[in-house]
Amino acid sequence: ALSILEYGRVRKPDSLLIRAFNPEADAHGWGSSHSIVEIVTDDMPFLVDSVVNQLARQGISVSRIVHPVLKVRRTREGSISRLHSAGASDTLAIAESFIHVELNQRCDDQMLQQVVDGLTAVFGHVRLAVEDWAKMRARVASVLAELDANPPPIKHGELTESKHFLRWLDDGHFTFLGCRDYKFSRRKGVTRPDIVAGSGLGILRGDKPTIFESLSSGTALPPEVADFIDQPRLLLIGKSPQRAPVQRNVYIDRIGVKQYNRRGEVIGEKLFLGLFTASAYNRSPAYIPLLRRKISQILKAAGVQTNSHNGKALLHVLETFPRDELFQIPSRELLAIASDIVHLQERHRTSFFLWGDPFERFVTCLVYLPSERHSTDLRKKIQSILEEAFAGECRLYDTE
Repeated sequence: ALSILEYGRVRKPDSLLIRAFNPEADAHGWGSSHSIVEIVTDDMPFLVDSVVNQLARQGISVSRIVHPVLKVRRTREGSISRLHSAGASDTLAIAESFIHVELNQRCDDQMLQQVVDGLTAVFGHVRLAVEDWAKMRARVASVLAELDANPPPIKHGELTESKHFLRWLDDGHFTFLGCRDYKFSRRKGVTRPDIVAGSGLGILRGDKPTIFESLSSGTALPPEVADFIDQPRLLLIGKSPQRAPVQRNVYIDRIGVKQYNRRGEVIGEKLFLGLFTASAYNRSPAYIPLLRRKISQILKAAGVQTNSHNGKALLHVLETFPRDELFQIPSRELLAIASDIVHLQERHRTSFFLWGDPFERFVTCLVYLPSERHSTDLRKKIQSILEEAFAGECRLYDTE
C-alpha cells in the first residue's frame, strides 16, 4: 500500500503511471517472489478486465489484483493533498484507480518492459473508447435520424428491423469501442474505400488506418467483397481481424451501416466497432432484432409449423446455433445448414459445415460428430486437418 501510494504521489491530470518491477527489500523496503505491476490513473470502466486480458495475451497469469478507487485532491503540480474514500463528496477531488497486480511469475527486465508497453497501449485504447462513448452513441442516433428522413431503397421490413437492431445495440447490448465513416469510389469496375476525414472516434480516432478495420483505405476491394457490399441489406455484421484491446479478449464485432445516394447506389459505410454484451449471447434470438426476423424467414422458407415436430427441431437448432454465425450467415445458407443438422440428430453421423467471411479474412468450420467419439486428441486431429486444408492457423475453437 505504501509502495503504490508513494508511486502515485505526483500525477498530472489525464496521465497514466505504470511500472512493472521485482521488489527487493533493500531497494523497495519489501520483497516478493512474484513480479509486481503498479498502475495509477483516472478511474474508468474496463480497467481491470483490460489489464487481465492484456497480460493473458502475453502469456502471463495473475495471482492477485487489489484495486481501490479513491477520491484524490491534488495540487497544481499534481501532488496529493488529500485522500478520500470513493464515496466522498469533495468537489475538488477526482476518482482515481490504484491498481496493484501480482503476477504468477517473476519476469526478467525484458519481459517487464513488454508488460509496461502492452498495458500502456491498452490503457490508451480504454481512454479513447471511454472519452468518445457519448459521441459514438450520438453517431448511432444520427444514423437512425438519417434513415427516418431518407429511407434507403430496401424492403420496408428489412429497414424497420435494422432500425430496431440499431436501437437495441444502443440500449445496453453493445459496448462501443470505435466508429468511422467511409466513402466508396468506383472506377472501371473497381471499388475502393476511403476514410472520411474527421469521422473517427474511440479506437478509430484520427484519420489513419488502424489494425482494427476490415476495410483498407484506398485499397481495391476484391470483387467478391464489392459484390457483397452491393447486396440489398442495410447492415453488414461481422468480425474484425483483431481482438479487442478493451474489456474482453475476443475478436471485435463490426456493425456496418450502408450509405446510399439518391439513385439508390451504395456510396459508403458507417462502421461501428465494439463488443456484443452477454445478453446478445444468452438471450433467446426470438427477442433480438434481425435474428428474430431471420429465424421467422427460415421457418417460413422451410415450410414447417413451429408447433410441429420438424418445426420444433429446426427452431431448436437455430436457437442453439453459434450466435456470431447466426448474425453473419445469410438466411438461405443458414436454412441449408440448419436443415442438415436436424437430419444429423436422427442419423448420429459426422458432418462438416463451412462458412467463409465475406471480407476473406477467416473461415468458420462447424464439425458435428457423435458425442461418444469426442476427445481432445480427436479435436486436435480435426484442427490439424483443417489448418492443412486451408493453409491457415486455428485462432479460436469451441466445443459443445
